[in-house]
Amino acid sequence: MTLPETASSLGPEPIWTPLKSVLAHATRVSLAVAEPADVQIVIDPGFAQIVASGVDDVGDLIEGFQLRDEDRVACERYGFVLSEEDDEDERRLVIYRDKHMEVRIPRTDYDRISEAVSDLLADPRVQAAFERAYTRHASALRGAAWRPGPEGSGA
Repeated sequence: MTLPETASSLGPEPIWTPLKSVLAHATRVSLAVAEPADVQIVIDPGFAQIVASGVDDVGDLIEGFQLRDEDRVACERYGFVLSEEDDEDERRLVIYRDKHMEVRIPRTDYDRISEAVSDLLADPRVQAAFERAYTRHASALRGAAWRPGPEGSGA
């Protein structure tokens, strides 16, 4: 089954408009929107940018950065993996890996980022933007699944 195209895969690159940013120590967590109803999150600890666009990828990244209450961070998604390890100095590091990069984040910084993500999500404007994007995405998926088959098929 092929999935319908998202706003980010149609035509020219979307123009992202910043909606909200939260600064957590030296890390900026921001959410941007593009029309028609698309979302992007950027987590920038100052030495790398972790970016997700589209409802599914943004949702996955948000889930991955909401594990501060866990003893160990572990999150495996289609586009990335978060794992926690101890380095040679016995410091706890959360490691973000995707097909393009690896980012090593001290656990204390991860916890701050997680708090910033929670602050970002608490904003009603962010919730409304995500809901619009999710509704559009669900509608596109439903439309693709409900299209009639070729003439003469079915009951």
